[in-house]
Amino acid sequence: MKKALWFLAPILLISPLYSQGYGPRASLAQRPYDPAREVTVAGTVTSVLHPSMGRRMTGTHVLLKTENEVVEVHLGPTSFLDSRKFSVSQGDTLTLTGSRLSDGGKPYVIAREVAKGSQSLTLRDRNGIPSWSRQGAGRW
Repeated sequence: MKKALWFLAPILLISPLYSQGYGPRASLAQRPYDPAREVTVAGTVTSVLHPSMGRRMTGTHVLLKTENEVVEVHLGPTSFLDSRKFSVSQGDTLTLTGSRLSDGGKPYVIAREVAKGSQSLTLRDRNGIPSWSRQGAGRW
C-alpha cells in the first residue's frame, strides 16, 4: 500500500498542471503569469511578431528595445487587440507592466497593461487572467 502511494503521489501532484497545459512542452503562451515577478518597462518596438496560437488564432508579440536590452513581450491574441482598436508598429514607444519570466535563460515579458502615447489597454487582471478569456475566447 505504501509503495502504491509513493508511486501515485507525484502523478497526482503533477497531473493537474498537465491537464491545464503546463507540462514541459507547454508553449510560452500557456505558462502561468506570475504577479510576484511584475516589472514596468518602456522602450521602442523594433519588431512585431504574430506567432500561431492554434488552429485559427495568432498572437501579437513585440521585440522591445529598452535602455538595457531587447526583450520579447507577449501582448495577447491579435483579434483581441484588433477588437480594442489597439495596434503596435515598429518604431512605436510603449510602456508596459507585466510578468518577467524566462525560457531557457531567454527573458520575456507577459504584458498585463500596455500604453502607447495616450492610449492604454488592460490585457490581464492583476492575477494574470486574460481579459479575452471572459469573452469566451479561451486562454492564452
